[in-house]
Amino acid sequence: MRRGRIIEVVAAVLCFTAAVISYNLVLKHVTGASGAAWFEAGCRDKPAAGGANCAAVLASPYSYFPPKRSTEPDGMPHLPVAFLGLFYYSALLTWIIGIGRPSHRRRRLHILPLLLVGMGLAASAYYMNIMFRVLNEWCPWCVVTHVLNLLIAICLVVMWPRRLKPATSVAVEGMPSTHDQSLTVLPIPSGRTILITLVAIVTVGWGELNMLGLKTWKRQAASATEGYKTCLEAVNRIKSDSDALLRNWQAATKHEIRIRPDDPVRTGPKSEATQPMLDVVVFSDFECPSCQRFAAFLENQAQPLFDGHIKTVFKHYPLDSACNERVSKTVHPHACAAMSMAEAARMLGGNAAFWKAHDYLYEHRDALAQGKLAPDAVATELHLAPAAFREAMSSQAVVTRVAEDIDQAKRCDIKGTPAVFVEGKLVDTLAATEIGFWDKLADVYWQRSNLQRPASTKPKPSPTTPGTPDRKDAP
Repeated sequence: MRRGRIIEVVAAVLCFTAAVISYNLVLKHVTGASGAAWFEAGCRDKPAAGGANCAAVLASPYSYFPPKRSTEPDGMPHLPVAFLGLFYYSALLTWIIGIGRPSHRRRRLHILPLLLVGMGLAASAYYMNIMFRVLNEWCPWCVVTHVLNLLIAICLVVMWPRRLKPATSVAVEGMPSTHDQSLTVLPIPSGRTILITLVAIVTVGWGELNMLGLKTWKRQAASATEGYKTCLEAVNRIKSDSDALLRNWQAATKHEIRIRPDDPVRTGPKSEATQPMLDVVVFSDFECPSCQRFAAFLENQAQPLFDGHIKTVFKHYPLDSACNERVSKTVHPHACAAMSMAEAARMLGGNAAFWKAHDYLYEHRDALAQGKLAPDAVATELHLAPAAFREAMSSQAVVTRVAEDIDQAKRCDIKGTPAVFVEGKLVDTLAATEIGFWDKLADVYWQRSNLQRPASTKPKPSPTTPGTPDRKDAP
Protein backbone atom coordinates (compact mmCIF):
# COMPACT_ATOMS: atom_id res chain seq x y z
CA MET A 1 0.00 0.00 0.00
CA ARG A 2 2.78 2.38 0.84
CA ARG A 3 4.47 1.73 -2.51
CA GLY A 4 1.19 2.39 -4.33
CA ARG A 5 0.71 5.71 -2.54
CA ILE A 6 4.22 6.81 -3.49
CA ILE A 7 3.50 6.07 -7.15
CA GLU A 8 0.24 8.06 -6.94
CA VAL A 9 2.09 11.04 -5.51
CA VAL A 10 4.79 10.78 -8.18
CA ALA A 11 2.14 10.62 -10.94
CA ALA A 12 0.32 13.63 -9.46
CA VAL A 13 3.55 15.67 -9.31
CA LEU A 14 4.36 14.77 -12.91
CA CYS A 15 0.85 15.81 -14.05
CA PHE A 16 1.07 19.08 -12.11
CA THR A 17 4.48 19.88 -13.59
CA ALA A 18 3.29 19.15 -17.13
CA ALA A 19 0.15 21.26 -16.57
CA VAL A 20 2.21 24.24 -15.35
CA ILE A 21 4.47 24.02 -18.41
CA SER A 22 1.46 23.70 -20.71
CA TYR A 23 -0.15 26.75 -19.09
CA ASN A 24 2.94 28.85 -19.78
CA LEU A 25 3.03 27.56 -23.36
CA VAL A 26 -0.60 28.63 -23.78
CA LEU A 27 0.18 32.12 -22.49
CA LYS A 28 3.17 32.45 -24.82
CA HIS A 29 1.16 31.15 -27.75
CA VAL A 30 -1.95 33.24 -27.21
CA THR A 31 -0.53 36.51 -25.82
CA GLY A 32 3.04 36.43 -27.11
CA ALA A 33 4.17 37.82 -23.76
CA SER A 34 7.21 36.60 -21.85
CA GLY A 35 6.52 34.21 -19.00
CA ALA A 36 8.36 33.44 -15.78
CA ALA A 37 12.16 33.63 -15.84
CA TRP A 38 12.57 29.85 -15.47
CA PHE A 39 10.20 29.27 -18.39
CA GLU A 40 11.86 31.82 -20.66
CA ALA A 41 15.26 30.35 -19.84
CA GLY A 42 14.12 27.00 -21.24
CA CYS A 43 12.08 28.46 -24.10
CA ARG A 44 14.69 30.91 -25.40
CA ASP A 45 15.21 30.55 -29.13
CA LYS A 46 18.46 28.71 -29.86
CA PRO A 47 18.60 28.12 -33.62
CA ALA A 48 22.26 27.20 -33.44
CA ALA A 49 21.78 24.59 -30.69
CA GLY A 50 20.26 21.69 -32.59
CA GLY A 51 17.22 23.53 -33.95
CA ALA A 52 15.63 24.52 -30.63
CA ASN A 53 13.22 27.31 -31.50
CA CYS A 54 10.07 27.79 -29.40
CA ALA A 55 8.78 30.76 -31.39
CA ALA A 56 8.98 28.88 -34.70
CA VAL A 57 7.13 25.86 -33.32
CA LEU A 58 4.38 27.97 -31.73
CA ALA A 59 4.01 29.96 -34.96
CA SER A 60 3.67 26.87 -37.15
CA PRO A 61 0.26 25.69 -38.40
CA TYR A 62 0.79 22.46 -36.42
CA SER A 63 0.64 24.39 -33.14
CA TYR A 64 -3.16 24.38 -33.59
CA PHE A 65 -5.68 21.55 -33.58
CA PRO A 66 -6.75 20.93 -36.23
CA PRO A 67 -3.64 22.22 -38.06
CA LYS A 68 -4.24 25.45 -39.96
CA ARG A 69 -4.33 25.13 -43.74
CA SER A 70 -3.90 27.93 -46.27
CA THR A 71 -6.89 26.65 -48.27
CA GLU A 72 -9.35 26.44 -45.37
CA PRO A 73 -12.34 28.81 -45.17
CA ASP A 74 -12.16 31.88 -42.93
CA GLY A 75 -13.50 31.53 -39.40
CA MET A 76 -12.69 27.83 -38.99
CA PRO A 77 -12.19 27.18 -35.25
CA HIS A 78 -8.78 26.06 -33.98
CA LEU A 79 -7.46 25.34 -30.49
CA PRO A 80 -3.80 25.74 -29.48
CA VAL A 81 -2.21 22.33 -28.97
CA ALA A 82 -0.71 23.66 -25.74
CA PHE A 83 -4.24 24.26 -24.45
CA LEU A 84 -5.22 20.68 -25.23
CA GLY A 85 -2.13 19.59 -23.28
CA LEU A 86 -3.16 21.80 -20.36
CA PHE A 87 -6.63 20.24 -20.23
CA TYR A 88 -5.19 16.72 -20.66
CA TYR A 89 -2.73 16.99 -17.76
CA SER A 90 -5.27 18.81 -15.59
CA ALA A 91 -7.82 16.04 -16.16
CA LEU A 92 -5.26 13.34 -15.28
CA LEU A 93 -4.20 15.27 -12.18
CA THR A 94 -7.81 15.64 -11.03
CA TRP A 95 -8.43 11.93 -11.59
CA ILE A 96 -5.34 10.86 -9.68
CA ILE A 97 -6.19 13.12 -6.74
CA GLY A 98 -9.88 12.17 -6.70
CA ILE A 99 -9.74 8.48 -7.63
CA GLY A 100 -6.13 7.41 -7.39
CA ARG A 101 -5.53 3.67 -7.43
CA PRO A 102 -8.91 1.92 -7.11
CA SER A 103 -9.44 -1.33 -5.23
CA HIS A 104 -9.23 -4.63 -7.07
CA ARG A 105 -13.03 -4.91 -7.16
CA ARG A 106 -13.17 -1.66 -9.20
CA ARG A 107 -10.06 -2.26 -11.26
CA ARG A 108 -12.01 -1.72 -14.49
CA LEU A 109 -12.34 1.94 -13.48
CA HIS A 110 -8.60 2.28 -14.01
CA ILE A 111 -9.06 1.55 -17.70
CA LEU A 112 -10.35 5.12 -18.24
CA PRO A 113 -7.11 6.94 -17.33
CA LEU A 114 -5.13 4.25 -19.17
CA LEU A 115 -7.13 4.87 -22.35
CA LEU A 116 -6.69 8.62 -21.94
CA VAL A 117 -2.95 8.35 -21.43
CA GLY A 118 -2.77 5.96 -24.39
CA MET A 119 -4.26 8.64 -26.62
CA GLY A 120 -1.88 11.11 -25.01
CA LEU A 121 1.12 8.95 -25.92
CA ALA A 122 -0.11 8.72 -29.52
CA ALA A 123 -0.40 12.51 -29.62
CA SER A 124 3.08 12.88 -28.11
CA ALA A 125 4.54 10.59 -30.80
CA TYR A 126 2.73 12.56 -33.51
CA TYR A 127 3.92 15.98 -32.35
CA MET A 128 7.47 14.78 -31.68
CA ASN A 129 7.55 13.54 -35.29
CA ILE A 130 6.20 16.92 -36.49
CA MET A 131 8.88 18.85 -34.62
CA PHE A 132 11.88 16.72 -35.52
CA ARG A 133 10.99 15.53 -39.03
CA VAL A 134 8.54 18.04 -40.52
CA LEU A 135 9.50 21.36 -38.94
CA ASN A 136 13.10 20.41 -38.16
CA GLU A 137 12.73 22.72 -35.17
CA TRP A 138 11.69 21.85 -31.66
CA CYS A 139 10.39 23.45 -28.51
CA PRO A 140 12.36 22.38 -25.39
CA TRP A 141 9.38 22.69 -23.03
CA CYS A 142 7.15 20.79 -25.47
CA VAL A 143 9.67 17.94 -25.43
CA VAL A 144 9.70 18.02 -21.61
CA THR A 145 5.90 17.64 -21.48
CA HIS A 146 6.06 14.67 -23.84
CA VAL A 147 8.70 13.01 -21.66
CA LEU A 148 6.56 13.69 -18.59
CA ASN A 149 3.63 12.15 -20.43
CA LEU A 150 5.61 8.93 -20.90
CA LEU A 151 6.54 8.85 -17.19
CA ILE A 152 2.89 9.42 -16.24
CA ALA A 153 1.87 6.51 -18.47
CA ILE A 154 4.40 4.24 -16.73
CA CYS A 155 3.06 5.30 -13.33
CA LEU A 156 -0.53 4.55 -14.35
CA VAL A 157 0.44 1.10 -15.61
CA VAL A 158 2.22 0.35 -12.34
CA MET A 159 -0.87 1.60 -10.48
CA TRP A 160 -3.03 -1.17 -11.96
CA PRO A 161 -4.95 -2.66 -8.99
CA ARG A 162 -3.82 -6.13 -7.88
CA ARG A 163 -5.49 -8.65 -5.56
CA LEU A 164 -4.09 -8.28 -2.05
CA LYS A 165 -2.43 -11.35 -0.55
CA PRO A 166 -4.06 -12.44 2.70
CA ALA A 167 -2.00 -11.53 5.72
CA THR A 168 -0.60 -14.30 7.96
CA SER A 169 -2.40 -14.46 11.30
CA VAL A 170 -2.62 -16.64 14.36
CA ALA A 171 -6.02 -18.02 15.31
CA VAL A 172 -7.07 -17.32 18.85
CA GLU A 173 -9.76 -19.39 20.45
CA GLY A 174 -13.04 -17.49 20.53
CA MET A 175 -11.86 -14.84 18.04
CA PRO A 176 -12.60 -14.73 14.24
CA SER A 177 -9.74 -15.21 11.78
CA THR A 178 -8.36 -12.01 10.17
CA HIS A 179 -9.13 -13.42 6.73
CA ASP A 180 -12.64 -14.61 7.48
CA GLN A 181 -14.40 -14.66 4.07
CA SER A 182 -17.60 -13.39 5.67
CA LEU A 183 -16.05 -9.93 6.24
CA THR A 184 -16.97 -7.57 3.34
CA VAL A 185 -14.44 -4.96 2.10
CA LEU A 186 -16.14 -1.89 0.59
CA PRO A 187 -15.05 -1.06 -3.00
CA ILE A 188 -12.85 2.06 -3.40
CA PRO A 189 -13.64 4.65 -4.67
CA SER A 190 -17.30 5.14 -3.86
CA GLY A 191 -19.86 6.19 -6.45
CA ARG A 192 -20.06 9.64 -4.87
CA THR A 193 -16.28 10.12 -5.19
CA ILE A 194 -16.38 9.13 -8.87
CA LEU A 195 -19.19 11.61 -9.55
CA ILE A 196 -17.43 14.45 -7.73
CA THR A 197 -14.19 13.74 -9.63
CA LEU A 198 -15.92 13.81 -13.01
CA VAL A 199 -17.68 17.07 -12.12
CA ALA A 200 -14.32 18.51 -11.03
CA ILE A 201 -12.74 17.55 -14.39
CA VAL A 202 -15.58 19.24 -16.31
CA THR A 203 -15.35 22.34 -14.09
CA VAL A 204 -11.58 22.60 -14.54
CA GLY A 205 -11.99 22.24 -18.33
CA TRP A 206 -14.70 24.90 -18.40
CA GLY A 207 -12.52 27.28 -16.39
CA GLU A 208 -9.52 26.70 -18.65
CA LEU A 209 -11.64 27.24 -21.77
CA ASN A 210 -12.87 30.56 -20.38
CA MET A 211 -9.29 31.50 -19.52
CA LEU A 212 -8.30 30.79 -23.12
CA GLY A 213 -11.15 32.95 -24.41
CA LEU A 214 -10.21 35.81 -22.08
CA LYS A 215 -6.52 35.64 -23.02
CA THR A 216 -7.42 35.51 -26.72
CA TRP A 217 -9.74 38.50 -26.36
CA LYS A 218 -7.08 40.49 -24.55
CA ARG A 219 -4.55 39.68 -27.24
CA GLN A 220 -6.96 40.74 -29.97
CA ALA A 221 -7.76 43.94 -28.08
CA ALA A 222 -4.06 44.69 -27.61
CA SER A 223 -3.37 43.92 -31.26
CA ALA A 224 -6.25 46.16 -32.36
CA THR A 225 -5.01 48.97 -30.12
CA GLU A 226 -1.50 48.64 -31.47
CA GLY A 227 -2.85 48.55 -35.02
CA TYR A 228 -4.92 51.66 -34.37
CA LYS A 229 -1.89 53.50 -32.99
CA THR A 230 0.20 52.48 -36.00
CA CYS A 231 -2.56 53.55 -38.37
CA LEU A 232 -3.00 56.86 -36.56
CA GLU A 233 0.72 57.55 -36.74
CA ALA A 234 0.68 56.81 -40.48
CA VAL A 235 -2.34 59.09 -40.97
CA ASN A 236 -0.66 61.91 -39.05
CA ARG A 237 2.50 61.50 -41.14
CA ILE A 238 0.48 61.74 -44.34
CA LYS A 239 -1.52 64.73 -43.11
CA SER A 240 1.62 66.56 -42.05
CA ASP A 241 3.06 66.31 -45.58
CA SER A 242 1.15 69.19 -47.17
CA ASP A 243 3.20 69.06 -50.38
CA ALA A 244 2.27 65.40 -50.90
CA LEU A 245 -1.41 66.16 -50.27
CA LEU A 246 -1.29 68.92 -52.87
CA ARG A 247 0.45 66.66 -55.39
CA ASN A 248 -2.22 63.98 -54.85
CA TRP A 249 -4.95 66.51 -55.56
CA GLN A 250 -3.16 67.80 -58.66
CA ALA A 251 -2.77 64.24 -59.97
CA ALA A 252 -6.44 63.36 -59.37
CA THR A 253 -8.86 62.81 -62.24
CA LYS A 254 -10.87 65.87 -63.16
CA HIS A 255 -14.65 65.34 -63.21
CA GLU A 256 -17.17 67.36 -65.11
CA ILE A 257 -19.69 68.24 -62.43
CA ARG A 258 -22.90 69.76 -63.76
CA ILE A 259 -23.86 72.95 -61.95
CA ARG A 260 -27.51 73.92 -62.30
CA PRO A 261 -28.48 77.61 -62.50
CA ASP A 262 -30.39 77.34 -59.21
CA ASP A 263 -27.83 75.24 -57.30
CA PRO A 264 -27.05 76.65 -53.82
CA VAL A 265 -23.91 78.79 -54.09
CA ARG A 266 -22.03 80.56 -51.31
CA THR A 267 -19.07 82.94 -51.62
CA GLY A 268 -16.96 84.72 -49.04
CA PRO A 269 -17.91 88.16 -47.70
CA LYS A 270 -14.91 89.85 -49.37
CA SER A 271 -15.24 88.26 -52.80
CA GLU A 272 -14.97 90.58 -55.82
CA ALA A 273 -16.31 89.98 -59.29
CA THR A 274 -13.02 91.11 -60.80
CA GLN A 275 -11.01 88.40 -59.05
CA PRO A 276 -11.20 84.71 -60.04
CA MET A 277 -12.99 82.31 -57.73
CA LEU A 278 -11.86 78.89 -56.55
CA ASP A 279 -14.65 76.45 -57.39
CA VAL A 280 -15.50 74.00 -54.58
CA VAL A 281 -18.32 71.46 -54.90
CA VAL A 282 -19.36 69.60 -51.74
CA PHE A 283 -21.54 66.48 -51.69
CA SER A 284 -22.87 66.46 -48.16
CA ASP A 285 -25.32 65.02 -45.62
CA PHE A 286 -26.95 67.18 -42.94
CA GLU A 287 -26.84 64.42 -40.29
CA CYS A 288 -23.16 63.69 -40.93
CA PRO A 289 -20.95 65.07 -38.10
CA SER A 290 -17.89 65.23 -40.36
CA CYS A 291 -19.88 67.24 -42.90
CA GLN A 292 -20.78 69.68 -40.13
CA ARG A 293 -17.11 70.01 -39.14
CA PHE A 294 -16.02 70.47 -42.75
CA ALA A 295 -18.64 73.17 -43.36
CA ALA A 296 -17.32 75.09 -40.33
CA PHE A 297 -13.72 74.50 -41.41
CA LEU A 298 -14.34 75.74 -44.95
CA GLU A 299 -16.12 78.86 -43.73
CA ASN A 300 -13.83 79.79 -40.84
CA GLN A 301 -10.39 78.52 -41.84
CA ALA A 302 -10.20 77.83 -45.59
CA GLN A 303 -12.12 80.87 -46.90
CA PRO A 304 -9.78 83.43 -45.24
CA LEU A 305 -6.78 81.88 -47.05
CA PHE A 306 -8.36 82.96 -50.34
CA ASP A 307 -9.64 86.27 -48.99
CA GLY A 308 -13.18 84.97 -49.41
CA HIS A 309 -12.76 84.01 -53.08
CA ILE A 310 -14.12 80.47 -52.75
CA LYS A 311 -17.37 79.65 -54.52
CA THR A 312 -18.99 76.71 -52.71
CA VAL A 313 -21.67 74.70 -54.50
CA PHE A 314 -23.75 72.34 -52.36
CA LYS A 315 -24.87 68.92 -53.63
CA HIS A 316 -26.96 66.38 -51.75
CA TYR A 317 -25.71 62.88 -50.91
CA PRO A 318 -27.71 61.65 -47.88
CA LEU A 319 -26.47 58.36 -46.44
CA ASP A 320 -30.06 57.21 -46.05
CA SER A 321 -31.53 54.43 -48.17
CA ALA A 322 -34.97 56.07 -47.93
CA CYS A 323 -33.98 58.49 -50.71
CA ASN A 324 -30.57 57.23 -51.82
CA GLU A 325 -30.63 53.80 -53.43
CA ARG A 326 -26.82 53.78 -53.72
CA VAL A 327 -26.30 53.20 -50.00
CA SER A 328 -26.58 49.55 -49.01
CA LYS A 329 -27.27 50.43 -45.37
CA THR A 330 -28.73 53.55 -43.79
CA VAL A 331 -26.06 55.42 -41.83
CA HIS A 332 -28.06 58.57 -41.05
CA PRO A 333 -31.80 57.78 -40.76
CA HIS A 334 -32.87 61.45 -40.71
CA ALA A 335 -30.69 62.65 -43.61
CA CYS A 336 -33.46 62.47 -46.21
CA ALA A 337 -35.82 64.50 -44.04
CA ALA A 338 -33.12 67.13 -43.50
CA MET A 339 -32.38 67.24 -47.23
CA SER A 340 -36.09 67.81 -47.92
CA MET A 341 -36.17 70.69 -45.42
CA ALA A 342 -33.15 72.36 -47.01
CA GLU A 343 -34.62 71.96 -50.51
CA ALA A 344 -38.01 73.25 -49.36
CA ALA A 345 -36.24 76.34 -48.00
CA ARG A 346 -34.49 76.87 -51.35
CA MET A 347 -37.71 76.42 -53.32
CA LEU A 348 -39.60 78.92 -51.15
CA GLY A 349 -36.87 81.41 -50.24
CA GLY A 350 -34.12 80.99 -52.82
CA ASN A 351 -30.36 80.76 -52.30
CA ALA A 352 -30.25 82.83 -49.10
CA ALA A 353 -32.96 80.70 -47.44
CA PHE A 354 -31.13 77.52 -48.39
CA TRP A 355 -27.88 78.60 -46.71
CA LYS A 356 -29.78 79.80 -43.68
CA ALA A 357 -31.39 76.36 -43.48
CA HIS A 358 -27.96 74.80 -44.10
CA ASP A 359 -26.45 76.55 -41.10
CA TYR A 360 -29.50 75.94 -38.91
CA LEU A 361 -29.60 72.19 -39.66
CA TYR A 362 -25.92 71.77 -38.86
CA GLU A 363 -26.26 73.88 -35.74
CA HIS A 364 -29.07 71.58 -34.55
CA ARG A 365 -27.59 68.36 -35.90
CA ASP A 366 -27.88 66.62 -32.50
CA ALA A 367 -31.62 67.28 -32.38
CA LEU A 368 -31.87 66.13 -36.01
CA ALA A 369 -30.04 62.88 -35.20
CA GLN A 370 -32.50 62.25 -32.34
CA GLY A 371 -35.48 62.88 -34.62
CA LYS A 372 -36.53 65.93 -32.61
CA LEU A 373 -36.20 68.58 -35.35
CA ALA A 374 -39.75 69.27 -36.49
CA PRO A 375 -40.35 70.82 -39.96
CA ASP A 376 -42.69 73.45 -38.53
CA ALA A 377 -39.99 74.63 -36.12
CA VAL A 378 -37.49 74.90 -38.98
CA ALA A 379 -40.00 76.77 -41.16
CA THR A 380 -40.73 79.21 -38.35
CA GLU A 381 -37.00 79.80 -37.80
CA LEU A 382 -36.60 80.54 -41.52
CA HIS A 383 -39.66 82.82 -41.57
CA LEU A 384 -41.49 80.53 -44.00
CA ALA A 385 -45.10 79.39 -43.90
CA PRO A 386 -45.19 75.94 -42.24
CA ALA A 387 -47.94 74.58 -44.51
CA ALA A 388 -46.15 75.64 -47.70
CA PHE A 389 -42.90 74.33 -46.23
CA ARG A 390 -44.32 70.84 -45.60
CA GLU A 391 -45.89 70.78 -49.06
CA ALA A 392 -42.58 71.68 -50.69
CA MET A 393 -40.76 69.00 -48.67
CA SER A 394 -43.00 66.26 -50.09
CA SER A 395 -43.03 67.57 -53.65
CA GLN A 396 -41.79 65.62 -56.67
CA ALA A 397 -39.34 68.43 -57.37
CA VAL A 398 -37.37 67.52 -54.24
CA VAL A 399 -37.28 63.83 -55.23
CA THR A 400 -36.09 64.69 -58.73
CA ARG A 401 -33.42 67.08 -57.49
CA VAL A 402 -31.83 64.70 -55.00
CA ALA A 403 -31.93 61.92 -57.63
CA GLU A 404 -29.94 64.17 -59.99
CA ASP A 405 -27.33 64.84 -57.29
CA ILE A 406 -27.05 61.14 -56.47
CA ASP A 407 -26.64 60.31 -60.17
CA GLN A 408 -23.86 62.91 -60.36
CA ALA A 409 -22.23 61.37 -57.27
CA LYS A 410 -22.34 57.96 -58.96
CA ARG A 411 -20.49 59.30 -62.00
CA CYS A 412 -17.87 60.77 -59.66
CA ASP A 413 -17.57 57.45 -57.78
CA ILE A 414 -18.42 59.02 -54.42
CA LYS A 415 -18.42 56.58 -51.50
CA GLY A 416 -18.92 58.82 -48.46
CA THR A 417 -19.43 62.29 -47.13
CA PRO A 418 -18.23 64.94 -47.23
CA ALA A 419 -16.94 64.48 -50.79
CA VAL A 420 -15.07 67.68 -51.67
CA PHE A 421 -14.15 68.61 -55.25
CA VAL A 422 -11.87 71.57 -55.96
CA GLU A 423 -12.02 72.56 -59.61
CA GLY A 424 -13.45 69.16 -60.41
CA LYS A 425 -10.73 67.15 -58.63
CA LEU A 426 -11.57 65.11 -55.56
CA VAL A 427 -9.74 66.19 -52.41
CA ASP A 428 -8.41 63.27 -50.37
CA THR A 429 -10.32 62.74 -47.12
CA LEU A 430 -7.09 63.24 -45.15
CA ALA A 431 -6.60 66.64 -46.82
CA ALA A 432 -10.20 67.92 -46.66
CA THR A 433 -9.83 69.46 -43.20
CA GLU A 434 -6.04 69.82 -43.18
CA ILE A 435 -5.09 73.51 -43.02
CA GLY A 436 -1.66 72.80 -44.49
CA PHE A 437 -3.19 71.46 -47.71
CA TRP A 438 -5.46 74.48 -48.13
CA ASP A 439 -2.53 76.79 -47.42
CA LYS A 440 -0.53 75.17 -50.24
CA LEU A 441 -3.61 75.34 -52.45
CA ALA A 442 -3.92 79.05 -51.64
CA ASP A 443 -0.32 79.59 -52.80
CA VAL A 444 -1.24 77.98 -56.13
CA TYR A 445 -4.40 80.07 -56.36
CA TRP A 446 -2.64 83.42 -55.75
CA GLN A 447 0.22 82.58 -58.12
CA ARG A 448 -2.20 81.50 -60.86
CA SER A 449 -4.18 84.72 -60.35
CA ASN A 450 -0.97 86.75 -60.80
CA LEU A 451 -1.64 88.42 -57.46
CA GLN A 452 0.53 88.98 -54.44
CA ARG A 453 -0.84 86.92 -51.60
CA PRO A 454 -1.99 89.23 -48.80
CA ALA A 455 -0.34 88.70 -45.44
CA SER A 456 -3.79 88.54 -43.86
CA THR A 457 -4.49 85.27 -45.69
CA LYS A 458 -1.74 83.35 -43.91
CA PRO A 459 -3.21 80.52 -41.81
CA LYS A 460 -3.63 80.78 -38.07
CA PRO A 461 -3.15 77.78 -35.73
CA SER A 462 -6.31 75.70 -35.46
CA PRO A 463 -7.62 75.33 -31.89
CA THR A 464 -9.05 71.89 -32.60
CA THR A 465 -8.26 68.89 -34.72
CA PRO A 466 -11.05 68.17 -37.20
CA GLY A 467 -12.48 64.69 -37.26
CA THR A 468 -12.29 62.07 -39.96
CA PRO A 469 -15.06 62.16 -42.57
CA ASP A 470 -17.77 59.51 -42.39
CA ARG A 471 -17.29 56.69 -44.85
CA LYS A 472 -19.36 53.82 -46.13
CA ASP A 473 -18.68 50.83 -48.28
CA ALA A 474 -19.39 51.17 -51.94
CA PRO A 475 -22.66 49.55 -52.86
